[in-house]
Amino acid sequence: VGKSGTALAEHLQLDGVEAEDHIVLAAVTDDGDVLSADAARRLFDVPAAVDRVATGNVPPRVVALGKQLVASLLADISARQGTWFDEEMDKLDRWAEDKRTGFKADLREHDETLKTLKRDARQAASLPDKLAIQKKIKQVEAAREEAWRAYDAEARDVEVAKESLIDDVES
Repeated sequence: VGKSGTALAEHLQLDGVEAEDHIVLAAVTDDGDVLSADAARRLFDVPAAVDRVATGNVPPRVVALGKQLVASLLADISARQGTWFDEEMDKLDRWAEDKRTGFKADLREHDETLKTLKRDARQAASLPDKLAIQKKIKQVEAAREEAWRAYDAEARDVEVAKESLIDDVES
């Protein structure tokens, strides 16, 4: 009460994963006392009148305080976004691991089927039986190759998703 000073308000707008708007308030009395962020915000709740218009010469201490507050806010936002980024990358890694596990199970199943069919082909008594089993072997080998192609396609999809996430965060 009864003091005067300088207040600086800066609008900080960030466009990223989510758009954010912040008002950074820095206030210093003419005696050099720094107001807390809450006290600076409460200044806007108090009825006031302009008794003079600033000439554009903001005291260096207020400018420095404003830069410090902006830097602190950006560091907090960066830390929060870093945590979010890590969580998203972990989700993609878990998704990729789930896909790999499923494909490995499919490939093991195909390998076991092939092993059984090849054993049966060696033990088959007649040529027509051997030919029929060889046709089944070709079908299972084709299915196995298709499973490998699907595995490769999923691996590429995971990499594309990671790249997309990185590009989005960079922009």
